[in-house]
Amino acid sequence: MNSTIENLIAAFNRLPGLGRRTSERIAYMLVNDKYDTLEILIKALQKTYENITFCKICASITTVDCNPCEICINPKRDKNKICVVESSEELFKIESSKVFDGVYHVLNGKISPISGINVNDLRIKELFERIFVKESKEIIFCFGDDVESAATMSYLKEKIKLKDKYVSCIDLTLLNSTPLEYLDAKTLGKAIIQRKEI
Repeated sequence: MNSTIENLIAAFNRLPGLGRRTSERIAYMLVNDKYDTLEILIKALQKTYENITFCKICASITTVDCNPCEICINPKRDKNKICVVESSEELFKIESSKVFDGVYHVLNGKISPISGINVNDLRIKELFERIFVKESKEIIFCFGDDVESAATMSYLKEKIKLKDKYVSCIDLTLLNSTPLEYLDAKTLGKAIIQRKEI
């Protein structure tokens, strides 16, 4: 097989949800496409590579020319409420629901000894600095109901409760064991509204 095509297939194969056969179909479609899809994709990826970065406060996805992000610098957001999420994906879903007026903190994962992810691999130190220095009043956990999420919340809760903060968690009963990445914005927004103290 042509090494250029093979490299393209291998690149797509690295993406979540794309197996070898799907990666092959996409690669051949792009090469044979008559509608400049490959060129459009290259330009979009190049622009993303040049302009996308992470907010210096919350670590959500933002652009180079807007850092800190729009949420963190918005004077109308309630800085006393910090919603802790695993990734920017959950953050953007919550924002789509338009029910939360606080700010966020992206951990970039969750504690998972099996996967080799421990406390020092996450943005926990930065979270504690925000909570304890800025004197936030409520910390909201937006995690799923899996074992790793429970371990992460338990660890964080114990540390935060020592500082006499109000700690809450989204209403996990609304998830029906569905992973957060498959949850729609409306349901996640409702889970935020119906959050409970833990």
